[in-house]
This record gives sequence, structure tokens and C-alpha cells, in this order.
Amino acid sequence: MGEMSATVTDAPRFQHHGSIGELYGIYFRNLVLKIVTLGIYHFWAKTRIRHYLWSQTAFDGERFEYTGTARELLRGYLKAMAILIPTLIVFQVLIRIFQTNAVVATVLNLLFYAGFIVFAGLARFASWRYRLSRTRWRSIRMAMTGSAVTFGFMTLGHVLLTGLTLGLYYPRMSNELTRYLLGNTWFGTIRCAYDGRAGDLFVPFVWRWVATLFGISGLSGAIGVLIFYGADGPGNESIEAFIPILIIVVPALLIGLSIPVLWLPYRAVQHRYFAEHSRLGAMEFTLGYSGGRYSWMFISSLMISLLTLRFGFPIVIMRWVKFTLGHLTANGTLDYAAILQSQEAIPAGGEGIAEALDIGDVGI
Repeated sequence: MGEMSATVTDAPRFQHHGSIGELYGIYFRNLVLKIVTLGIYHFWAKTRIRHYLWSQTAFDGERFEYTGTARELLRGYLKAMAILIPTLIVFQVLIRIFQTNAVVATVLNLLFYAGFIVFAGLARFASWRYRLSRTRWRSIRMAMTGSAVTFGFMTLGHVLLTGLTLGLYYPRMSNELTRYLLGNTWFGTIRCAYDGRAGDLFVPFVWRWVATLFGISGLSGAIGVLIFYGADGPGNESIEAFIPILIIVVPALLIGLSIPVLWLPYRAVQHRYFAEHSRLGAMEFTLGYSGGRYSWMFISSLMISLLTLRFGFPIVIMRWVKFTLGHLTANGTLDYAAILQSQEAIPAGGEGIAEALDIGDVGI
């Protein structure tokens, strides 16, 4: 035992043994079978990739195991579509019937978008619950308690408050949704804990929010002055020709540039904070990447995906897995003798709603 502990201490506790070449072999086989089956093999393809990624990921020398099946994913998808399709049809019919009544039509549209947000939250929770329930380490199953419906309506409430505050409520939204997810996550009979506070995330968020707001407001004001003084002066025809570009394209470019400069580094701050305030029993976590490293990883992966027309999918997946695990550390130990198998009921279906709404983690 002492020899094993020394090895664990000397080596990174999280490791991934997979290779891009092996993942490409699975990817191309999946691609051919999806074409031959007109897309039906999608669920088997996703399951094969998960089995590979999970089996190549290790913690303290012990590899993870994924026990999900393609039939579960397919069954969950069909159940979700059986709910979503009739719901969409009913809404569309009602909107057409009452399209001349502005009040009723507005209410129906608002209900439709509110329902979509609830379903998106529900899908996120159900997806995490399914994957956790099919993940084992040292033969101990992970699980999730809580309610998908509760999480869905929590998501709706937080999204509404974020919109009403022009985004300023976002740190609290992300913190509270994370608290619910992590607080209901289990490894066997050990429950995860999260003690983060929204106020800690507000300072790094608000200065970026102010910078973005002032940037857009300043640019909009400059465009307004240019249009006002240029419209009545010489050469006004050329100014008027560029008005659509000035009003739409330039602000859009500014917002686009603010994402890698301001908001991708904020996501890194957020991820680090979530990790540092989470624990599993006596085990605590840290996530060591900087905002610059995360931003470069995000942008370069996006470029690989676009330039290869998604044929670079295995490269992107492997880069993200190794990048995340390479910066993730765990401090402390678990009392394995005290951990019992989870008694939480295993969800029967797959990630049907997430599949139907196309909500997932880069295809896995």
C-alpha cells in the first residue's frame, strides 16, 4: 500500500491514456455507419466514443468505466420527441388561430420561449444524471439526486432575472445552478459539496460587463454623430450607403472581439472558482489553467473544427480532454472502505431531451 501511495503522489492523479489515432479509427467507422444507416447509428456512435474516452481516463491509476448503451439513448430520444413534437404542433396551431389577437399571440409566444428554457434546463439536468449514473470508478457508481423539473424551472427563473438586469444577475445564476448540480452529485454514498458565493464572481464579471457596455455605447454614439453630421453635408450619399454597415456590422464586430478578449477569460475564472469550491468527502479540487490558455484553447479548437469541416472532431475532443485533466488536481483522499454502492435508482432512459434540443458537450 505504501508503494502505491508513493506512486500516486509522484504522478498526476488525473491521466488520460487515449490517442488521436485510436479516436480517429472509431470516428471514421462511426461516420461510415451513420451514412449507411441514414443517421440511425448516431446513438451507437456516441456510445462507442464515450466507452473509449471513459476507459482511457484514470484517477490514481484506476480507470473509469462507462456502462451506458445506444438503445438507452435511442429510447430516450424517441420518448422526448413523442412529447416535443405534439407540443410544438399545438403551439403553432394556437399561434396561427390567434395571430390576429395581438395580446393572445404575444402570451403564446412568451409561453413558448419560456417552455423552451425550462426544457433546456431539464435537458441539462437529465443529461448529467444519465452520464453520472453510467459512470463507474473502482466499481462504484456515480449518481444524481434532485429533480430535473425543479432544475428546469430554476433555470427559467434565473434566466428571466438575468434578462431583466441586462446580464448583471448572471454570476448568481451560474453559481446557484452549479450549486444545485454539484450538491446533488454522488460518488457511491459520498455526496459532493459546493460552497461558492455569487459575490466572489461578481467583481471579475462586472468590470467586463461595464467595459462591454461602454464600448458598445461609445461606438454607437460615434456612429450616431457621424450619421447626423454626414447626412446633411457634402458626400452624404456615400455616408447613407454605409449606414447599414455602421449600425449593424461594426457593433457586431466589437461584441465579437470582446468575447475572446473579455469573456473567454471570465469563463476560465468561473471554471476555476467552481472547481476550487467543490469537494468530495475530504477531497478538494483545483483547476490550474489561466484565462489566456483557456481562450487560446477555445479559439484554436473552434478554428480546427471549422477549417476541417468537423473532420477535426477527434483532435478537438482529445485536446479538450487532455487540457482539462492536465490542469485538474485533487488534494486529499477518500475513505474507500466507507464508500458503499449508491442506492439511488438508475434512470432507465437516455438523454432524450438533450438530443432532441441538440444540447450536449461537443458531441459526446
